[in-house]
Amino acid sequence: MKGLLVKDFRYILSQKSSFIIFVALGLFFLLTGEEVGFGVMYAMLMMSIFSTNSIALDSHENGMAFLLTLPFKRKYYVLEKYLFSFVIIMLMGVVMAVLTFVCNALGFTAFTAEAFKEALLVGIAFGMVMISLMIPVLVIFGVEKSRVAIVVIMGISFALYYVITTVFGDRLDSVPQFLMKLDSLSNLQTFLLVGGILLVLVTVSILITIKGLDKKEY
Repeated sequence: MKGLLVKDFRYILSQKSSFIIFVALGLFFLLTGEEVGFGVMYAMLMMSIFSTNSIALDSHENGMAFLLTLPFKRKYYVLEKYLFSFVIIMLMGVVMAVLTFVCNALGFTAFTAEAFKEALLVGIAFGMVMISLMIPVLVIFGVEKSRVAIVVIMGISFALYYVITTVFGDRLDSVPQFLMKLDSLSNLQTFLLVGGILLVLVTVSILITIKGLDKKEY
């Protein structure tokens, strides 16, 4: 797995211009926005999507056929992709933390530590949701077919949303009350709840990806 991580980090270093663009856009939104949240979340979300490009690189010119002949199990390839993406998201979080601190120190912004902490946690959550959706689609369907698969998934999601709101609209009146109960949770309870949901989501995503890769032939 160490060799796979080195390979992917070398890929990121070769694409540092994209990283700089994401940081610059995050800084722009940080300076022009009224809230710290959007700039931080935008940068982390874009970096989570960018991190999955390493899968496309592996598939280039039938690279996966060679890569999977190396002495490691396929599940380690999958685990490395999730670990790599998580590390990249956290690195962007550190960069945005430094930029926020510098902007506050210079007087360009006046964001509180509490506001940044919330934005950072939401950015991590969005990033983990994104890679949990993107990685299995890219691994199982491949780079070309994954574009169609993502469109189909989005279409199904909107269709389900329409059906739920239309058919069960009257029963959704209790949702705001449920959300108000969630709002009354302490920071620790909220963190544990969201963390538990993300853990389940990522675990299911990993298992699906491992099973899908095991069935693929290159």
